[in-house]
Amino acid sequence: MSALVVALLIKLFALEAYRIPTGSMQPTLFGYEAGDGHSLKDTVLVDRLAYLRGDPRRFDVAVFRFPLDASRTFVKRIWGLPGETLRIWGGDVQRREPDGSWRTLARPAEVMAGLWLAIDNSAGWDLRHVHSASSAGESSERSSRGAGTPLDGSALRLAPPRGEEATLVFPAGFDADLDRARVEDFYRDGLPASVRSRVAEGGGREVVGDLRLEFDLTLPLEDDPLCAQRVTVELFERGANGWQSVRAELTTAVSISSPLHIVAADGSARPTAQGPPTAQGPPTAPGPPTTHETPRTHETPRTRAGLGQLRPGATHHIRLQNLDDHACLEVDGVCVVGAVDPIEPEGSYVKIRVDGAARIERLALARDVHFTLNRAATDTWTVPAEHYFVLGDNTQQSVDSRAWRLVGYRFESGPRSGEDVRGQEVPGTNPAASYSEGPVPVWYFRDRRGERQRLPTDAITLLEPVEAPFVPRASMVGRAFASVWVVGAGADDPRPRWIR
Repeated sequence: MSALVVALLIKLFALEAYRIPTGSMQPTLFGYEAGDGHSLKDTVLVDRLAYLRGDPRRFDVAVFRFPLDASRTFVKRIWGLPGETLRIWGGDVQRREPDGSWRTLARPAEVMAGLWLAIDNSAGWDLRHVHSASSAGESSERSSRGAGTPLDGSALRLAPPRGEEATLVFPAGFDADLDRARVEDFYRDGLPASVRSRVAEGGGREVVGDLRLEFDLTLPLEDDPLCAQRVTVELFERGANGWQSVRAELTTAVSISSPLHIVAADGSARPTAQGPPTAQGPPTAPGPPTTHETPRTHETPRTRAGLGQLRPGATHHIRLQNLDDHACLEVDGVCVVGAVDPIEPEGSYVKIRVDGAARIERLALARDVHFTLNRAATDTWTVPAEHYFVLGDNTQQSVDSRAWRLVGYRFESGPRSGEDVRGQEVPGTNPAASYSEGPVPVWYFRDRRGERQRLPTDAITLLEPVEAPFVPRASMVGRAFASVWVVGAGADDPRPRWIR
């Protein structure tokens, strides 16, 4: 009996478990259900005391009563805090600063660790050999293995003939027309391999410029005549003014002046700064501190001796990313960062060049979540006091602050004449028509309190929809902090794990 009382007290006042029904928070939380009966659903623990101890914080995964239907409970990530004005632009969420400029909201490394969406490496790469120079001084190119080189996690040895470079390019097939190069936001990106084949493909409409490429690189010993002297890794992103690039140059030289090069579309270079000797990701950009955020510090540009130097016979872990208007090159846990011009991406691709023999293992390409306006009626949102702006991590499947609106009906006759009823419109479901009560159809409508309303169609008029994109502070239930169990086919992600 005492155990039951303790369990009830924990449920009521401290912790509660929720099963995730939809995919709106993938990849952070799974809620996938296929037409063939297979499913993958997370069970999460929610700290009900979190928002009694303090206010919701940006990037919390919050559980709340749905403000358009209080009978339902939603889980989303908090992006906008009271008093802020936000917009979605170029796939990013941006905040308007006091001077009127827009600043991309950069997520901490611990949050991004669970948000990168792995792109399938099984096909889609071009492997080419490129002559260093022809007699006319121009580079020539030939492909050693056609488009769609399979890279399924096995090691790839690049050993072009002497005097040539081996080049890996993703995606394949655009070399005749550079403007066709684009990495896109396919829905299956980031799903476990065991369920990916069961998921109907969607997306592929938006170009993604925020990418991360990483791999293990091993060079032969120095006495090998084909030992590579230079490895170049590049991320390209095209905007309205042309291509800009983030390039890492890694060499076997004793010293290197600057391994990270950021070149804007106009050809101008961007400064870089030394990051901490850790794999946690780049330091954030300078900017004014805001509510619930740690003040940001600016790093003086400098270069760490040896960063970017390759040692023949050794294996190095290389990571290059372009994320939230910042680039980061990381070599064996030490990073260099720099600012990238914010653009609305119209094209993107990735390239690795090796000027001799090298071994590449664990090659992985991932993309960021690419936010879209997703049926939104407006392109900016100003968050009122005691309210929050929330988004799902799965931008394609999430019904969140971008698209929330209340529809309403007014009784024009009968005992409820003059009364308004408002709730969330769900086409075909809310309101639901009934023709069983007589010659005049009746609608049944669940209002914002979660109560079922009977609406005789001959006694009501339709009101103008009202945008309702914010979650009131009073609707917050708690913060989701751990995924403790995942049920369904292909449950190959480790549990329990923390939610960031």
